[in-house]
Amino acid sequence: MYNRENVLLSVESFTPGLLGRVFGWSNDEVQVLMAEVRKELRDPKLHLYAVYHFVYGRRPLAADRD
Repeated sequence: MYNRENVLLSVESFTPGLLGRVFGWSNDEVQVLMAEVRKELRDPKLHLYAVYHFVYGRRPLAADRD
């Protein structure tokens, strides 16, 4: 639920730059596509999954550095 809201908010941020400047889409075409994307993301019949990778490390203790 939280991830879906995050994706819904980010559609407006990422889509116009890529499709408008890179692919030359008009603003109207971009707005139509974003509306369809938001509609599909809200569809409860779709079960979207994403893979996340978490990388973490730990600084060696002072005794281990000697």
